[in-house]
Amino acid sequence: MKDALKIIYEPDRDDFFVAFSKEKILDSLEKSGNFTLGYRLLENGYAKFRLDRSVSEVYDRADDDLRKSKTTE
Repeated sequence: MKDALKIIYEPDRDDFFVAFSKEKILDSLEKSGNFTLGYRLLENGYAKFRLDRSVSEVYDRADDDLRKSKTTE
């Protein structure tokens, strides 16, 4: 986390550390199937916007079996 303090734009740090926790990410994935976090990074003295997204793919066992059979053919 010390490295994050160096590169995350200071006004965004508190919100970043609150949102970017295992519990918040898993809760968001469970509720909506995705997690999105926008924040700014310092790069060469300038703040650059970054958007991170994670998507949870939900499928049932039949879909999984179908995918496996297609990859082994």
